[in-house]
Amino acid sequence: MAIGLDFTIAQNGDIRYVGTAHGTDTAGYYTVIEFHRWLQDLADDAVASASSSDFLDITDFTPSERQTDNIIQLVNGYNIDQTASEHLFDGSIIQNGGVNIQSLVDAVWNAELTGATYNIPTSAGRILRQIASNIITDGMVVSATVNTVTLNGDSSNFANAYDPAMITIVAGTGYGETRGILEYNSTTHTVVVDRNWVVVPDNTSEYIITGWSGREHVNEGLARGVGTVPNSIILNERASDFDDAYKGQIVFIRSGTGQDQACKINSYNGTTKEAITTNEWNVAPDTTSGYVILPSGMFSDTYIAKAVWNAQTSSFVENNSFGAFIQKKILTVAKFL
Repeated sequence: MAIGLDFTIAQNGDIRYVGTAHGTDTAGYYTVIEFHRWLQDLADDAVASASSSDFLDITDFTPSERQTDNIIQLVNGYNIDQTASEHLFDGSIIQNGGVNIQSLVDAVWNAELTGATYNIPTSAGRILRQIASNIITDGMVVSATVNTVTLNGDSSNFANAYDPAMITIVAGTGYGETRGILEYNSTTHTVVVDRNWVVVPDNTSEYIITGWSGREHVNEGLARGVGTVPNSIILNERASDFDDAYKGQIVFIRSGTGQDQACKINSYNGTTKEAITTNEWNVAPDTTSGYVILPSGMFSDTYIAKAVWNAQTSSFVENNSFGAFIQKKILTVAKFL
């Protein structure tokens, strides 16, 4: 049977089944999507047929909306009764102000996950909330250089808010790259990263910032160039105020100009933040250089020399060792004294 012969539409929006009774051999049965398409075909008609009982044409409000392939919603007062529903299958029909599926989907995905509302153990809401808690902030990159990224306007207005932290490019140019953050400028919303980018991000790059669980350095940030002598570096404003705080430690240029150089610090001025290094730089650091101070615990050359020359020779007995050789020479000389 044709669906148009089995259903009628009244002016008040009542859609009723008028075909052969349910359960009989000649009864008509139609899928939900067929029912929706029939309603839309009628709604496209220029004028409702005068010879039919279907009072629906293009001048009327739309009778139905398709939510999925097997879910439709009757709208604008159109409705079916129990008898009509018995002749529809393979889907569901929402009517009389029922929940709009798209609205339901939007409500689920746009829900604000808080501990007060989504805290049932092992629930999807709680698990998602726990996963999301690892992300400090996210957004789109505004611009970048070889070792910096300018974040969007939603980033923190507090100085050094993301120092230290990790930034990961999760979409767009540079996808998959992760770097440590050495310094964050809340005025320009710019972070300095600990290694140069392989692919420099751009304004198509989406980022997330997460916590950094490990930190092996005592100070880090953006250098302010070389100091008063070639073998020096000016550390950032957050470096220690105490003279020689970093004496004997290592300054390592991790990104920017002079990347991968390391020098031992001989002295440090807590007022000017200038560190004097043992050697001159092969490539002098500048205001693009990201550095870290490593608490290496290195011994000075003088300390090592004293340890060697002041060592008791009686402990050097390993055959063919230099210590044993010297000890034998000392014993030989002693015989003639």
